[in-house]
Amino acid sequence: MLTSCNRISAVILVLCLPVAAATLTVLASIALGGQPSISVEHAWSRATPVGADVAVGYFTIKNNGVTSDRLAVMLEPGSYHVMFNDLKRPLKQGKHFSATFFFEKAGKMDVTFEVQGIGAGAPKD
Repeated sequence: MLTSCNRISAVILVLCLPVAAATLTVLASIALGGQPSISVEHAWSRATPVGADVAVGYFTIKNNGVTSDRLAVMLEPGSYHVMFNDLKRPLKQGKHFSATFFFEKAGKMDVTFEVQGIGAGAPKD
């Protein structure tokens, strides 16, 4: 009888551990304000020639919080990037422009892009 009770206890423990871990994650998130700590870093674009109506944007998204969110990738030349369509004027080197991103949980985030030269590589830190 004692052996059966030990087996049942072990099964209950195994089944409850994932629930306990998820509960601790949620409680930690609530204790920290319930919002993921999302940051968008190194946002940049390349200058565009006169008449171009598209541009690219590169940046790194970091989530230092305990709650997962969507859009967590690094965007860089030769890889993932954002396309800006229907530009009203060319992007000029040394200037800045803003874009707004909407994260599933963190919500709206305004990001300022620094415009590098035409054909520029990623800025060095």
